[in-house]
Amino acid sequence: MIYQHPLAYLLGIEGLALLRAWAGEHDEEFVRARLAEVRRLLDEPALAGHPGVLVRWGDTAMAYRRWSGTYDEPRNTLFAATSTGCPWPISDVHRDLVLLGSVVHSVGPAGEPGLAPTYRHSTGDYLRAALPVGLRVRRCEEPRPAPDDDVAAPPAEITVGDWADWPWTLLPLVPAASAAAWDKRPTLIWHFERDAS
Repeated sequence: MIYQHPLAYLLGIEGLALLRAWAGEHDEEFVRARLAEVRRLLDEPALAGHPGVLVRWGDTAMAYRRWSGTYDEPRNTLFAATSTGCPWPISDVHRDLVLLGSVVHSVGPAGEPGLAPTYRHSTGDYLRAALPVGLRVRRCEEPRPAPDDDVAAPPAEITVGDWADWPWTLLPLVPAASAAAWDKRPTLIWHFERDAS
């Protein structure tokens, strides 16, 4: 059984933002603001007192069948990232997004929380699958989203929201940390070609 807690997720996002600052992407003001925000999150009763949610592994086929009805709505930002002239049919969600919590929900028959099994495939995983069957790499793209310099202020009141909308409803609670942690490439796009020999 998986255990998801909103405070754990938010602290993880803050941690990723702090690691990016450690690597030189942000200044002292950013680091001090993140540390202050961590203290604020730890002191917030709506988070500290939240019981968390037990989540089971769900059925992958059922999860994608349910998602297919809304998959291509404007809310799915993967399409904007891949519409830059790269090969749509050979793409996958970037492994970093899975790390950040972008996992397909697979709600059970009685509405119980569930996640579809999701894998963080490395570049080597793709190559180990492609090369033995005669495919060679022509191109590999990781389109980066356009930078968003307009980071909103955190809300005055923290509302956790329903599990079905996590992590999307949690990200606005820590907008600066979210912008730093989620500044990732959403897709990995491969162009393979079958070897002529």
